[in-house]
Amino acid sequence: GLSSPRAIRRDGTMWAGGLNPSGQLGDKTFLNRSTPVQISSDKDWLEVVAGDTHSVALKTARTLWTWGSNAYGQLGLGDTTVRNAPTQVKTPSSAIWSQITAAADHTLALQTNGSLWAWGRNDSSQLGSSEAEQLLLAPKRIDLDGEPTAWIAVSTGTDHTLAVRADFALFSWGLSTNGRLGRPVAVLGEREL
Repeated sequence: GLSSPRAIRRDGTMWAGGLNPSGQLGDKTFLNRSTPVQISSDKDWLEVVAGDTHSVALKTARTLWTWGSNAYGQLGLGDTTVRNAPTQVKTPSSAIWSQITAAADHTLALQTNGSLWAWGRNDSSQLGSSEAEQLLLAPKRIDLDGEPTAWIAVSTGTDHTLAVRADFALFSWGLSTNGRLGRPVAVLGEREL
């Protein structure tokens, strides 16, 4: 993450530089770059975020793209194959993505309809799934008590996630060491899944 910065320029091009052992720069190589290089010739990139060794981006059409390390399925492509170039995450044609976040080995994305989706490593329930699934290789919707839940914001840490529901209640889940889930101090609407 920190040693491989990525950025979108005003003209819609994407640039990246730094370490690249997992293809996280997206330049179709595994070479480290001491200066930023343009990633693809596309000029419709909107946002890019970096996990430790993977990247997630949105295009202006609100399509979702991932690349880099994929040992835990953090690319959401249905497998654990490394990608060294942006690859579109296959989602229903009605999916309009509004926010993305990436952590060490997991990824979450929010759609404009308020649905929250997660994939990747889940050994600490950082994906919001209390099921025994250690890995989610494809995006899975995160709802509370099996009921459709509308969310308005999401953010990730190394092994935990924070999300704000549409009624502004804050929820946290995942690894709780060092008080990262807001405990023992009460957080409005806090829930451990």
